[in-house]
Amino acid sequence: MGARKRLASVNRKEFEKTIAFAKLNNCPTSPRKMRLVADMVRGKRVDLALNMLRFSTKEAAERLEKLLLSALSNWQAKNEAVRIEDQELIVNTFRLLANNKVDYTIFWRRLCSFTAQSGHEAVRELFFDGESFNAWALQYSERIATVDIGLQANLMLKNNPRFVLRNHLGEESIRAAKLKDFSKVDTLLQLLQSPFEEHPGHDSFAAFPP
Repeated sequence: MGARKRLASVNRKEFEKTIAFAKLNNCPTSPRKMRLVADMVRGKRVDLALNMLRFSTKEAAERLEKLLLSALSNWQAKNEAVRIEDQELIVNTFRLLANNKVDYTIFWRRLCSFTAQSGHEAVRELFFDGESFNAWALQYSERIATVDIGLQANLMLKNNPRFVLRNHLGEESIRAAKLKDFSKVDTLLQLLQSPFEEHPGHDSFAAFPP
């Protein structure tokens, strides 16, 4: 094999490590219905996609959520270079969130303040399975004990938004706008232009969906 082909082969293998595949067998849902839901989450971050599927009322959403979790497990198997503890923690985190029907946006934002010593209660109250959460929290605490707390919190705050465009917020803004009240539209636009900032006084826009 020539140098160019060898380099292309190496690059291809490295690229394939970033991709995970999964197959859904014996699915009774029609391809059209599955495609509609798949298009809804296509290109989204894994946590956001799982969050959208978790709270979707469409039948296909539950099947796609299981498929996405399966793909996540396959990614774990392909990325052996990643610390095995991190692989297990990643998969365990998403399984825990899915099993407890946790709001992903709120979870990741609260996790920004989670340290080995504090911040547990705000995260723990999101889960109904306390025993599973405690086991996960111990694993997560051991992992972050080896990193700089300030750097970790800063990176997480910059990558996990406090505000996202939820369906009910959009619908409320549209209803108000139809009555010539554009205040909610203006506020929502302002928050979504800088969703990682705290924006004191706007907690209702970062609250749980109804």
